[in-house]
Amino acid sequence: RLDCIIDSFKQTIRFRYDPNAILVLLPDGSQTTVHWSERGVETVQDALRQVTAFGYVTVAGQTVVSTIRYPSGLKTQLEYTTLPYNLPDGRTAAFPAVSRHCRLGATGSVLSLTEYIYGDDTGGASFTGISAGYTLSSDRDSLMESGNTFYQYDVLVQHLDKTGTPLSASRLYYNYLHLPVREEHYLVDPEGRLANGYRALYEYRIAPDYHARTAGYTLPVLTQQWVYDPTEKQYRPLRKACAEYDN
Repeated sequence: RLDCIIDSFKQTIRFRYDPNAILVLLPDGSQTTVHWSERGVETVQDALRQVTAFGYVTVAGQTVVSTIRYPSGLKTQLEYTTLPYNLPDGRTAAFPAVSRHCRLGATGSVLSLTEYIYGDDTGGASFTGISAGYTLSSDRDSLMESGNTFYQYDVLVQHLDKTGTPLSASRLYYNYLHLPVREEHYLVDPEGRLANGYRALYEYRIAPDYHARTAGYTLPVLTQQWVYDPTEKQYRPLRKACAEYDN
């Protein structure tokens, strides 16, 4: 176990281990205490004895953070959905995925509310590839190995007011290598309806043989940006940028 860290100024940070707790002893004599349980970190008490506390729920058989309570009285709440995937042996499992992220004030008022919707415009597709029959395991991602350039999945992100009405919204589309290929930013009318606004398209230079790919394959070689013309009811080009990268 880590006993201490001595920095370049010869200051020492020491660690002390108690049952279900780690004490971090700082050079100025103060300390931070981290308490945990089998669920994960339960509380963090800082040098001023201010406590941040974590709450958990179980989603798809996994323990995930559901609440964070801060010393100021602010609170974070997380809600989840599940993203199923196929295992190579024919079984189906699922990942937990955040569906709502809410920040609350000390009095319980909503400060911000963000909603995440997966596969809404791509027939329920996700990074797991289950909608197209692909499998996923700890040592293999058959979607990434497929070379299926037609496969896409999307994530819609909406910032909402306290009544659930959209304030802003954007959507990202990803390819089989989980690279963003299209980005949509929407306009929101007074009734909360979404309308076309801005679009960006990204192209990549991807070698079919994944053993021949350089680290730069994740960087776009062409970026095109468009704005929507409501009069003509079509997107018009705004700008285009090309890029080359060293191998």
